[in-house]
Amino acid sequence: MSDATGWGGIRSLWSIPEYKDYYALHILLKDVELKDQVTEMLKDYVNIYKDEEIETRNVERIPQDYTPWRFFVDVPERYTNDADNYIIDLAMKN
Repeated sequence: MSDATGWGGIRSLWSIPEYKDYYALHILLKDVELKDQVTEMLKDYVNIYKDEEIETRNVERIPQDYTPWRFFVDVPERYTNDADNYIIDLAMKN
């Protein structure tokens, strides 16, 4: 990962029923123009179902230096037996 992004976390979104079968990769983009570059990189590792900007609210004392972005993904078929660990390994990549 270049310094253009920072990993925000991963989790399964049970609270959004239509995405319950996907992992959500949360990425902080320093420049939203780099989203396409991040998308292309992720395609080497996961199947992207959908991506979207994460809505946030402005808090006066917290700088808005990044744009939070979420990718709903699943793992390639050959990794489905160990999908959780595959996603964890992906999130830990530098």
